[in-house]
Amino acid sequence: MKMVQLKTGLGYLKDKDGHIISKFELSIDREHPFKDGYEIIEVGSQTELDKISLWRPPQSPESMIREEVGRINRIQAIKNLKAKGKIKADYKEE
Repeated sequence: MKMVQLKTGLGYLKDKDGHIISKFELSIDREHPFKDGYEIIEVGSQTELDKISLWRPPQSPESMIREEVGRINRIQAIKNLKAKGKIKADYKEE
């Protein structure tokens, strides 16, 4: 564990493979602990931080199928509830 004094308080962490795994917004009035093995990159503004995208590991085919089946099941359940009058016809899932 290492203690780091931040200058801007805004930034992100990279893992050993160079993947951006986390963003942070921390106070600049004290040191913050960070686990060893991560690279700490500070940015100058919230706008810069907002442009950063987090890395997501690739999905397995099985999890992609489960996600799609879940989506289809939700759509069918909403149609059924609308048909039974249990929810309004103009209901939209957000």
